Amino acid sequence: MRKICALNPVYTLCSCSSAVRLPVRNVGWVGLKFSSSSATSLFSSIIRFSAKSQLISFILGLLRLRRGCSILLEGRNVNLRIMEKEDLSIVKNWDNDVGIMGEYEPIVQETKADLERQFDKLAEGQWFFVEKKDGTRIGLIAHFIAHGTVIGYAILPDERGKGYGGEAIQIMVDYLFLSKNIVRIQAETHPENVASQRVLEKAGFKKEGIIRKSFFSRGVWRDTALFSVLREEWKEPKVLTKTI
Repeated sequence: MRKICALNPVYTLCSCSSAVRLPVRNVGWVGLKFSSSSATSLFSSIIRFSAKSQLISFILGLLRLRRGCSILLEGRNVNLRIMEKEDLSIVKNWDNDVGIMGEYEPIVQETKADLERQFDKLAEGQWFFVEKKDGTRIGLIAHFIAHGTVIGYAILPDERGKGYGGEAIQIMVDYLFLSKNIVRIQAETHPENVASQRVLEKAGFKKEGIIRKSFFSRGVWRDTALFSVLREEWKEPKVLTKTI
């Protein structure tokens, strides 16, 4: 594996093979892994960037243009790996399992084709798997646009209460504030879902209030609790903080 060099004030992206990690000063580690044998051609020349945001925007642009290239955001205990279209069968099984999605989520029955249509319509959003360090997939987390930047997440029942969800949320918050010019991130949860509210608060979110009768689920209209974190409250990365 060849090294990704971070020079100040110009950041240099060097050619790489099948796996690289990007150490960017004051940004942290951004990991990239490729399933395509042609990965090297993506970085065959040295590219210079005048700002960290340009580097990140370039990487994200490559992810949109090349199939087989998946972004890996590395945390201490879990990683976030971006989903590909071929992964949607796993998501379908989870979504359709009431035991996995839990008592606070709507009951849905979706086909893979349903999810593919949603996936194809993603413009400003991304879906990620939450993975343990050994690659075991234990949940999902996503960001999307709905009256602002919103995150949603779910962890498999057997893996809850171990800190994985909270770390995944913090990784996502770091990633979004580092890569997008946004001032706030929000999330919604059921007012009685104390565990979900606790992990949001640990990630720096504050409760803004109750949205009354905001969605229909299991025969009744339900409230949601709205949480948000502002850029000035976040201040700097909490997980993606390993610098050179």
